[in-house]
Amino acid sequence: LAPLLSRRTLESPTRCCALIGCAVLLLQNLADLGLELPAVAAMLCMVLGALRGAPGQDEDVDPSASEAASPRRDGLLMAACTLTVVCVPLAVGYGAESTVRLRRELYDLLASTQPPPAGFWFKLEGAVRAYPAEPYFPLLGSYGALAAGKNALPWVARALERHPQHAPSHLQLARVLRAQGAGSQALGAIRRSLELDPTSAPAAFELGRQWGLSPAALEAAAPLGRAGAPFLLLLAERTNDITVRERLLEETLARDPDAADAHHRLALDLLHEAARPTGPCAADRDRCWARLNEHIRKAAVAGNSRAVVLEGRLLAARGENERAEKYLEDGCQEFPGDLKCLRAWVSIALSNQSPRLQEAVNALVASGCRTADVCAQTHMSLGALFSNAGRWHNALSHFQHAAREAPTTETWQAVARAAEHLGDEPLARDARRRVGLFAQPSAPPSGGAGVNH
Repeated sequence: LAPLLSRRTLESPTRCCALIGCAVLLLQNLADLGLELPAVAAMLCMVLGALRGAPGQDEDVDPSASEAASPRRDGLLMAACTLTVVCVPLAVGYGAESTVRLRRELYDLLASTQPPPAGFWFKLEGAVRAYPAEPYFPLLGSYGALAAGKNALPWVARALERHPQHAPSHLQLARVLRAQGAGSQALGAIRRSLELDPTSAPAAFELGRQWGLSPAALEAAAPLGRAGAPFLLLLAERTNDITVRERLLEETLARDPDAADAHHRLALDLLHEAARPTGPCAADRDRCWARLNEHIRKAAVAGNSRAVVLEGRLLAARGENERAEKYLEDGCQEFPGDLKCLRAWVSIALSNQSPRLQEAVNALVASGCRTADVCAQTHMSLGALFSNAGRWHNALSHFQHAAREAPTTETWQAVARAAEHLGDEPLARDARRRVGLFAQPSAPPSGGAGVNH
């Protein structure tokens, strides 16, 4: 490339600017590594080749010099072609190590046996040396050290040093601290993970459940402000104590007034209370209806039918059954194929003994029978609705449909129960026999190839 600095190049503004651009790119590449991108490297080579290529029209060329240089260029071209022919098969055959492949291999080794095998540590050392800035490899090392009963704190500290804002690393730090007996610090690490990523709430809750923490201790792990709202909402959904759930939901709304899921859950609880002849709603129905309307309005989410379902159930709770049925029938048309909305319509139509009940059932079956498993669940839910209403003939029909779509212990038990209520002992006996067949462990094949068991 020495001829690039010839007077021909330096006297041409275009060539001089192109050369300066190449120098700036190479200088920037010392920090930014832009030449890792094939397109950038290719463009650089093209510009350098153009500068080194044929001389301009204003320059005389010595034919003898060109003829003398021709064998040398041919030799270089042949050497480059030979090197390419050798390197391409090697690259295809052996490939290049990548972080994605190393992550998968190390994860598979870690998941295969506990504690991890010796090969895991050997491969992990190579990965950390090859990619020292990658936070996932030391995170895997902390999992392996914890499973092997070793000190995992240096590993998780290394992962956090490389990615301080990584919520899973903070959750792993909580595990390590808990294993070392530092319970309060472990809760602090959980709180930090929730601050960084509120969607880590399910993993944090499962961790607390494994440790046997009390609801009060888990609630203390929720970060302050809006970041703690998803975790409090999760705690509310996982508790069966309606008083505790209402307090947690109110706390969630105090931190995030726009939390639609919290409004939805509170509306469901208020509907349950409104259906009881005694309770908080019995003393002041008007106030209860007003609270319900407010929560229903704020629970509405674009593209979701739950506000329609809640409004329909509210109308039914107030004794306006026919209006509730019509409201659900019209509202479900805005959400085609929404099974929850259609199921609510069937439920209200069934309680009304409506002449349009069969139409609602057909709409639910048509939307819920796109796959065998979902179809079986749809018929099971319909069977449960009809059995609760005492209409066992209809319930048996839907349970049999479910058993045909997905013959399982649950579906055949439902068939047997319905048949017993109807006094159909032969059908009940056959269903119980099928339940027994499903309950038996499957025997290994005992014949040659091609035997259909």
